[in-house]
Amino acid sequence: MTVVETLTGPLQGGTVTAQGTPNTTVAVAAGFSIVANQAVTVTAGNLTPGAADSTRDRIDAVVVNSSGTKSVIAGPLNDGVSAAYPDTTGYALHAWIYIFNSGSTAYTGTITSDMISTVGNVAGWDTSGMLDYVQLPEPAQTFAYTFNNTALSSADPGAGVCGFNSTSSGSITHLYVSNTSFTGATLTWLQGGGEGTPLVPYYLRLWSRKNPNLWFLVQVTAFTGHTTWADLTCSWVSDSGVLLAGPSMLSTDAADTILEIIGTPPPVTSAFGRTGAVVAADGDYYGVVATAKTGATQASRYVGATTSGAPGSGTFSTGDHVIDQTGKIWICTAGGTPGTWAQVGAGWTLVKKTAVTSRTSTTTLTADPDLQFAMAATTNYIIRATIRFDAASVGPGFKFDLDGPASPTRVGVVWWVGAQNAAPAFGVPDTAFNVTQNVATTATGAGFVHFEATVENGSNTGTFSLRWAQNSSSPSAVNVRPASYLEYLVF
Repeated sequence: MTVVETLTGPLQGGTVTAQGTPNTTVAVAAGFSIVANQAVTVTAGNLTPGAADSTRDRIDAVVVNSSGTKSVIAGPLNDGVSAAYPDTTGYALHAWIYIFNSGSTAYTGTITSDMISTVGNVAGWDTSGMLDYVQLPEPAQTFAYTFNNTALSSADPGAGVCGFNSTSSGSITHLYVSNTSFTGATLTWLQGGGEGTPLVPYYLRLWSRKNPNLWFLVQVTAFTGHTTWADLTCSWVSDSGVLLAGPSMLSTDAADTILEIIGTPPPVTSAFGRTGAVVAADGDYYGVVATAKTGATQASRYVGATTSGAPGSGTFSTGDHVIDQTGKIWICTAGGTPGTWAQVGAGWTLVKKTAVTSRTSTTTLTADPDLQFAMAATTNYIIRATIRFDAASVGPGFKFDLDGPASPTRVGVVWWVGAQNAAPAFGVPDTAFNVTQNVATTATGAGFVHFEATVENGSNTGTFSLRWAQNSSSPSAVNVRPASYLEYLVF
């Protein structure tokens, strides 16, 4: 068998283009490359070459390494006439990018299509045929076959003959190959070291000796050996797309079709589509162990996020956890629909007032639009607050109370009240919601109300709020100012 040189280069896809609206990045399409005869998967994505030099040009290379990682290798800085290519040894080269210096009249601050090519000099950059894979024209007699372009049945195709089970690329599932080539040599390479121990999976390319630009690529995933022929389970990967579609593009001339193994596919292409076994190990996903550790073997799953609070619908298992978009973590303590959930490390929740609220000519107690929160049934709360108020006259006064769900089990409130420009004093404690407090106003200065409360809520949900109004109706406003706040703790 003739020895074939080491192959490195784009195989399918992987096209490098400028962005639709040019910017400082290039787009790399998904595809495959070969690096030292090893096929690798190239994922789609953008790459950003380094910034342009202020006075000198350079040529950068878009490359893929043996792990399928794409990158840009910067070329040496030089004047435009002497711009040189970087060393891409060990990489599959997908494109050259010419980077003009920022002082050049050609510099636009973006990468355009005429700057991307495999042409080796600055003039006439051309992307046509950039990814045409170079087919080896070297005859290899032990690989030479006569191609049958009809849909073959599962049987010996005949000495020195090969062919697929379909004439449509997308329907191909088998390649039937004689165990002897056109010259009569036995092809043990198909069997991977002997019949019954096939070397799979691998990529197999069929190409024309007379016209190497005609080629057809399949991935072989299984081998079934027979006495005089082999059945290769396979699927279409790509082809040269020249002339007729599908395998019919290959010539049926005697010994014109070369069968060539060009490398094995990556062992894992993604978590959901892979070839070969995946063995989990600690650190495969940062911070996640492969298996539960001794002493922590109960089930636990991150199941997503909510806008706020625990999930209100859906079915969950004990140990499931979510992170809501307000920054809180919730764990399901009893599975069900939606199950029972507890907040992790539930500390004080702050409710802030960010804008002034002014009220005139009203003595009707009304909830402050900011200083309120939803109370859950059969839940205990500690609540504390500081409210800054003022008025521009002595007329209106300031009255207030606390409102909440109906029929709480127990309520306790301690008030600390400081009128405008007056010393603070403790008010009379309350043991229920809706007990009105009041304080006089003056023409100047700030007043403060502080309270601490405990609420053992009963079976009713509802809104806890600070309600307030003028003590005497007056066109002179009473104001509750920003930086007033309340906070609560669930226990």
